[in-house]
Amino acid sequence: MDLPLMIVIIAAIVAFIILMIYAIVSLSSIRKLINESIGSLQLFNKEFSELKEKLVESLEIVDETTKQIAVTSKNIESDASSLMNMFQPFKTLMDSLYNKVGPPLVQAATLVSATSKAINVFTNMISVKRKNPSD
Repeated sequence: MDLPLMIVIIAAIVAFIILMIYAIVSLSSIRKLINESIGSLQLFNKEFSELKEKLVESLEIVDETTKQIAVTSKNIESDASSLMNMFQPFKTLMDSLYNKVGPPLVQAATLVSATSKAINVFTNMISVKRKNPSD
């Protein structure tokens, strides 16, 4: 064989060996990166599962609380309605009493006020005539 051909073949073999070493190192780095990614994904999956479980628990608590609030609200509404129904006869009685007593009291107050004004005018007229007997 020719010497230049041997040099080219040796150079090609050396280049191929260097390329293979670089490929092995690169594949090793890629494998490490993939393993680290898998570990990170597993950790993320675990944390996400824990978050999901806590979220489900929280939503169950919120659901239960909402149900309790609804029941309490209905109870309060029922109690308030019962209380209003209990005081309704008193309100009716007070309205009836006011309608019977109110107008006569207003008339009596008007009469007393008119009488008081008449007495004041009368006393003022008498006192003015006493002060001025020459008129």
